[in-house]
Amino acid sequence: MFATLIGKKKMTEEALANTLVEGTLKTSDIIFNEVVDYLNECPHFDRSPELKREDDLDFIITVFTCNISRIPNFLTGGQDKRVAQWIIKKLAYALYMDVRELSTRISKCKSLMKRLNHPSKNLIYAMPKAVFTLYGLNDFQQPYFKDLNSPNPLYLKEMNLMLEHLVWDWEFLKEEFKITP
Repeated sequence: MFATLIGKKKMTEEALANTLVEGTLKTSDIIFNEVVDYLNECPHFDRSPELKREDDLDFIITVFTCNISRIPNFLTGGQDKRVAQWIIKKLAYALYMDVRELSTRISKCKSLMKRLNHPSKNLIYAMPKAVFTLYGLNDFQQPYFKDLNSPNPLYLKEMNLMLEHLVWDWEFLKEEFKITP
């Protein structure tokens, strides 16, 4: 509200992408450590998946896939595509990956998330399902849910609570900043 009285601060698309990538990577590192601890001690599993804190690439790609997929809901007129391209470029650099390789992995992850969460189009709630699939967690579940090949709803609920902190707050960003090319 105060920003509307004074005027919004300007932020370039590149600066926005840089801020989102850096902030999300820092937060992802913290949250992934919590996720690893939770999953390795998960009461809904028969045994520990013994995940390592270094095995975070699929997690990071899942988080960025969800967030990048939401950009067109908030930015329009080509700005959505430009910001997404900047984010992928900055993220590829941070992960020491080729931009095309990262783009392909994001596309595959988005397809997986859509399939896992069908008919819902809410990719936020698809993140725990993607983590479940990408880390092969069905093998560690209790027999009932293992036979269903479906995550325990309590796992989904607890993971949603952890992962919601990684979703970009576009309402805040648009209220505070005027995003410029």
